[in-house]
Amino acid sequence: MKVTLQEFANGFFDTGGPWYLSKKSRGMDVSHRTAIENKSKLDMHILPYFENYAIEDIDKKLIADFRIDLLNKGYAGTTINKILSVLKALLSHAEETGRITHLPTVEKAARNIALKGILSQEEAERLFKLNWNHQRAYTANLMAAVTAMRAGEILALKVKDIEGKKIRVNKSFCTKTGELKTTKTKTGRTVPIPSQLDRELQHLLEEHPWKEKNNFLFYSSIEDKPVVRNVITDKLFWAMKEMGISEEERKERNITFHSWRVFANSFFINQNLPMFKVQSITGHNTMSMSKHYYRTDHEISEFQLCQEKILNSSIRSRANHRRQKMGDLYTIEEVAMFLQIPQEKVREEIESGSLTHIMIGEYVRCTQEDIDGFLLSKRVPKKDVEQFNLDLE
Repeated sequence: MKVTLQEFANGFFDTGGPWYLSKKSRGMDVSHRTAIENKSKLDMHILPYFENYAIEDIDKKLIADFRIDLLNKGYAGTTINKILSVLKALLSHAEETGRITHLPTVEKAARNIALKGILSQEEAERLFKLNWNHQRAYTANLMAAVTAMRAGEILALKVKDIEGKKIRVNKSFCTKTGELKTTKTKTGRTVPIPSQLDRELQHLLEEHPWKEKNNFLFYSSIEDKPVVRNVITDKLFWAMKEMGISEEERKERNITFHSWRVFANSFFINQNLPMFKVQSITGHNTMSMSKHYYRTDHEISEFQLCQEKILNSSIRSRANHRRQKMGDLYTIEEVAMFLQIPQEKVREEIESGSLTHIMIGEYVRCTQEDIDGFLLSKRVPKKDVEQFNLDLE
């Protein structure tokens, strides 16, 4: 008696089902997310097309017609091939169990991959000059732009993962399953925090409702869940519209949140940093031996200097906006940007008493009056502050 594909596929991708057991028996990793995605492709594409066909009647021509149908619907070659791989898994199991005597050929579609678009340097700087009115979305996008971290890695961060001037990246958050998992390459890494990101992280922690070490850094209204990814991406698309990039243009240029990863990776490479150092920060799993023997902790300052260059002018504008919002209170980072001197030098001047300040809790803040007094003591006209360097050379 013949069996329809729909009947044969019932429970195929369930935990403990044929696909799961086949993977396990061959010592392969079984991802809950992959099972969900495969089931989705089965329900959305394969069953509607083949539901009335007996599995014994599915041949090479019928599969070719299915591939053409997907292409005519506008699906990319990569997406079509993922759908076809699900169909092939079903047919392979049918052959293994004797339901069919011959596995029909499943030919792949051409991989017409659309290259991920990125914002230009000037566009990115304009984007981060805007007032987003959403600290989590702004900080998450800035983090992606200067670290090349993946969205899942950013959402997975806990407060405890921010260690001084470093981010410990060792997990990823799966939005489909709501679970934490290993990173894409199944390895952890340390990513440096440049000053502009450090300042925004401080502001994020100041408004954080939970603040416990084990809470998600990018929090939501639910204590044990991170912010919904759409909140971060929707704010990015809103900011792009605000600066004149329409939704139509964004889609045509193929710019998404993941574009920040391409943006940062390209910037690091264009700065002539050694490839294995770039990979040690971005987590790309190529040149594996070079990556294995390289330790980011020893030369992390080189990357921080490079990161500082990415969006420097836009961050100064952001600092000016926040200064106005806070009533002329500057962080150490903002003072350093305004005076064009290193943060360490600002701290030295504060400790020596040359630069007066106030304390808000555990945080150091300087008023405009403090900075004006400091410039006066050094006999530097306020209009010449751009050239001011305190003889650091």
